[in-house]
Amino acid sequence: MAIHRNWYLLAYDIRDPKRLRRVHYYLRKQGLAAQQSVFFLHVTDAELKQTLEGVAKRIHRHRDDVRAYPISHPAEVWLTGQSAVAGPLLQPPQASINQKKPPPAIERQGLWGLVTRLWESHHG
Repeated sequence: MAIHRNWYLLAYDIRDPKRLRRVHYYLRKQGLAAQQSVFFLHVTDAELKQTLEGVAKRIHRHRDDVRAYPISHPAEVWLTGQSAVAGPLLQPPQASINQKKPPPAIERQGLWGLVTRLWESHHG
């Protein structure tokens, strides 16, 4: 059975240099840097939850800003100028007969549904 992974663009604005280094070092292990404070993540729901919890442990919740946006594929993100990402990752994905769409309920809920499920599982 194939594991269903989704793409996310994670961006952050960290005010303290020490926290900035800690978050950047942590995310380098979790995703692919597009710029110094922007990462592509290709993760399952559980991996996204774990990554966001790891980031939350390294930031100041009232001073720093971290955002994760669902994207269908990195190729759909408009890039210009100097980028850490190049090559085949930015090519549109090839259709596969083995590729399955997510269940309609999950697809309809999008990021808000995912965030709600993660919040409830962590705080419920």
